[in-house]
Amino acid sequence: MDKVEHELNKLWSDGSFDEYNLSEIEDILKRNPSYVDFFVRKIDIESSQMDTLYLIVLNAFPLESCIRYAIDKDDWVVEDFSEYDWFEGVGTFKPMSLSDYENWLSQQMIKDGRG
Repeated sequence: MDKVEHELNKLWSDGSFDEYNLSEIEDILKRNPSYVDFFVRKIDIESSQMDTLYLIVLNAFPLESCIRYAIDKDDWVVEDFSEYDWFEGVGTFKPMSLSDYENWLSQQMIKDGRG
């Protein structure tokens, strides 16, 4: 576990996880997008923490399983995703498959100096 993962783990594991922790995580991921994988690896639709996990991941990119979770469990519609930077419009909305994510991740890790 490197320094960034250690910091993410510390924030995520905080017993009093709150908006501050979420904000700090989002800031770290803006600087180092490939570290979103720390959270992607934790995704489990049955997880009691899924409500927070999917929001963290969606801040980085439109992972298909998180999109489905938002729509199925929280009754989101496509327009609800417009608050995210990656959203380009209803007509161009395309969730990222896991294989597309893995390709993106390998490229992003190189950009982040982790490859």
